[in-house]
Amino acid sequence: MKVRQHTFWHIDYLLDNDSVEVEQAFYKVADKSAECKIAEKLKKKSVPVVNFGCSDCTCGSHLFKISHYNFLRDFMSEIQLGN
Repeated sequence: MKVRQHTFWHIDYLLDNDSVEVEQAFYKVADKSAECKIAEKLKKKSVPVVNFGCSDCTCGSHLFKISHYNFLRDFMSEIQLGN
């Protein structure tokens, strides 16, 4: 296991896990409320990782397990994400 001196961002916890491999990152320039709106949409079509990435809001999760890349590609287009 890779260990950082400081784990601050949620991504740090993922990157410290040897079973996690980041393949691509997606982003959207928007205000904080957009993150929660996106999470709300994602939870309807994927599996949330409970209490991950949402310590500063009332959402149940901001990390989701997505089984099909096609869903993600279509979803990114729908909400106008960049990569």
